[in-house]
Amino acid sequence: MNCYHYVLYAACIMLFAFNANAVEKYEYIYVNEDNLYPEGITLDNERNLYISSFTKGKIVKINIDSKEQNDFIKPGQHGMMSS
Repeated sequence: MNCYHYVLYAACIMLFAFNANAVEKYEYIYVNEDNLYPEGITLDNERNLYISSFTKGKIVKINIDSKEQNDFIKPGQHGMMSS
């Protein structure tokens, strides 16, 4: 199982946990980033998924509905460092 599967699994758990009325349904989100090993994953009220990566030194923001992905915090910004 590679890092992308861990991200997808965590995203599915979070989506289900935040929607108590949901039927058990899994939504897959593919991250368009090589070697992004997630250390932290969170979800906000606007259905944005945030994935932090120490190896990349950044935080990626993914909108769950549109699947749009961009760097929420770029490498080196605000003192973020990569390994």
